[in-house]
Amino acid sequence: MATLPQYNERAWAIDVISEITQYCTPRSRAIVRAGGEYTVAGQSGNLFPDVLLFGDRGGSIVQQGWELKMPDTPITNAALLENAERKARRLGLNSFLVWNVDEAALYVKSQSGNFEHCKSWPKTKIIRRQDVKGHQVTWVTLLQKIIDDVNNFLDDGTVDGAKPNVAIGDSLFLDYLNQYTPIQAMVIESACVSNATFAAEVDLWWIINRIEHPDCSRFQGLARVNLVNWINRFLFAHYLKKFHTASRAVETIQGGSSVQQAITIFDNISSSCDFMNVFGPAPGHEYLDNQTWAALISLNEFLADFRLDTISQESFRQVLEGALTYSRKKLAGQFATPKALAELLVRISIEDRTKPIIDPCG
Repeated sequence: MATLPQYNERAWAIDVISEITQYCTPRSRAIVRAGGEYTVAGQSGNLFPDVLLFGDRGGSIVQQGWELKMPDTPITNAALLENAERKARRLGLNSFLVWNVDEAALYVKSQSGNFEHCKSWPKTKIIRRQDVKGHQVTWVTLLQKIIDDVNNFLDDGTVDGAKPNVAIGDSLFLDYLNQYTPIQAMVIESACVSNATFAAEVDLWWIINRIEHPDCSRFQGLARVNLVNWINRFLFAHYLKKFHTASRAVETIQGGSSVQQAITIFDNISSSCDFMNVFGPAPGHEYLDNQTWAALISLNEFLADFRLDTISQESFRQVLEGALTYSRKKLAGQFATPKALAELLVRISIEDRTKPIIDPCG
């Protein structure tokens, strides 16, 4: 006898996102739509909330993040609250919400910088995970009440959203480097053992670049640079969608896409849009472990949902400056800004090109 697929947290999160968007679309309130579900199936350590509430149809304002659990996990669970707070801080949000179908609670950052309980909602009495799917009307009713209340908190200033340069900032990128550089360093070191030609390339790269990475080994330094390069590829490809149709191919890099498929896509984008210094190959960029690659795909899906191509040039300039800031942190080493990135920064910063221009730090 066939067994029906289990209705789990992932499936419920998808339904919650759909219900929020359906409820908010015809209304003119602070919350316009929902996005999320950036976790690749089977992977842990997701860097983003299960649900994101967006404050405009372009998706460039993140209002709040939610963490969802089934009823058998209490919303007072320490690991759940710690995870939700960490993600809120990463995106520059002053609030987060936890919900386990049965009950929900809102936490808001106080003047002391700590997240404190702000509001709870009446219980649905749905206490078994097997009852969640069959009692959708009940939890949707609570969901709509939560959305109305959060909208009110946004209106009165209790809850603040995060603009693009905050949500996509150095905290997010530094977390990527913190979490995945050690893994990638081992992958690169292993590749050097099995591939003498690549080992020679790494040695040559290190001779030229070691001064920029005084605090790490050649494998760690190259791992950091490759992570930065991959993040930059995704970041620029999404912004360039407003100028080049070919860049929209970045949206096809999803769960199930291989590293080589992504490299091919970026090669094609570069052929149409140039910016080879951004999209072009770097030594060992094809050596990515499954966990790191899944995390990069999650970032790509987040940027797609964020709709980076809809923001203004000034907003993107701020995002870009924030993204480049993390590479100047001591943790990440001192990476030189590629010429193509420097040129792009200059171009989007200049309004009147008939006047004299100087860029002494370019």
